[in-house]
Amino acid sequence: MPNLTIKAINAANQPGKLMDGDGLHLTVTQNQSKSWVHRFMFQGKRRDMGLGSYPTVSLADARLKRDQNKRLLAEGIDPIEAAKVSKAKAANASYRIFDDAAEQCIDALSAQWSNAKHRQQWTNTLRTYASPVIGQLDVAEIDTNLILSVLQPIWVEKAETASRLRQRLETVFSWCIARGLRETPNPVAWKGNLEFLLPASNKVKNVKHHAAPPRDRAQFLYYELCQRDSTTAYAFRFLMLTVCRTTEVTQAQWNEIDSDKRIWTIAASRMKARVEHVVPLTDEMLTVLRKAKQYNDSPYLFPGKGTRQGLSNNAFLQFLKKQFPDFEGTPHGIRSTFRDWAEEQGSYSHHAIETALAHQLKSKVERAYLRTTMLEQRRPLMENWSKLLKLRVENA
Repeated sequence: MPNLTIKAINAANQPGKLMDGDGLHLTVTQNQSKSWVHRFMFQGKRRDMGLGSYPTVSLADARLKRDQNKRLLAEGIDPIEAAKVSKAKAANASYRIFDDAAEQCIDALSAQWSNAKHRQQWTNTLRTYASPVIGQLDVAEIDTNLILSVLQPIWVEKAETASRLRQRLETVFSWCIARGLRETPNPVAWKGNLEFLLPASNKVKNVKHHAAPPRDRAQFLYYELCQRDSTTAYAFRFLMLTVCRTTEVTQAQWNEIDSDKRIWTIAASRMKARVEHVVPLTDEMLTVLRKAKQYNDSPYLFPGKGTRQGLSNNAFLQFLKKQFPDFEGTPHGIRSTFRDWAEEQGSYSHHAIETALAHQLKSKVERAYLRTTMLEQRRPLMENWSKLLKLRVENA
């Protein structure tokens, strides 16, 4: 028979334990707070499990929980471990729905992205194409047929977007599997799965590379930039001279520049490959920086108009669109112009050229053994590239 009554519990005001039977007791503390504990034996060891405080957990509720524990013990299950599993499942339940899981996955991945724009791109593609079909479904219930419902409508018509969407979906589901939200296999895996259901992406799309301007047009553009006295023009010149990526230039800060050593050091966190990049500064690069410095006291080399932040990522494209609408090429394409020119010279090693472009070597063996930045070998390379761009300026 039960030992405790509600009247006895309410009247208890001294520290101690009030026993109810079958291991259940109520602990009363010095400040008269009361909480339930179930004591039991599991695999020869005594275990104490808290069941909650009184009166939030009533006497009847405490007895019910005790009886549930007794049933688990009879099946050889530790009630404390079972409660932990249940709690973990409850925590995961908040993002078992695809849209929620995708958001959690993006949060986890965004720390490794050097460009904040990636997060918006991921969010937009998943929200536009995946959410209307699978957004409110449990990730554990989504199969390859549902994935086909997402991909097939755009697989040929928007091949490039569809390919990226598939890769992002595969990553989201890999994350879900790693978190225990669903079982393998990944419904978006290509090999052994979608490869038999969709045509290969390289068969249905024409990859559009950034347009690389011919060498003489690059010289023309550099000449025109030298005639302009603006932050954007100086930044564009610096971009062409260093052959760095747009965000690496627009977000560059003065504390990255060492004029004495003639180097510009870009932190790994700002690089696409997450590896620190050191650029040797030529005479022309230093000249551009001195001119840019005259017009701003911002921590950024090239601040946007009316702000102390760096130029926007679209600054160069907009500049070309407004000033040179017929120019054959893009800012990023100038990197290809540089690469073609450097390879044709026959004076520079492939490693030096790839390092100048901050490309990772494809071979893991090469990456393991060729760890040098080849800074001194790259100095003449970049100096001669500067001279090539300036040729039209000097002959004017």
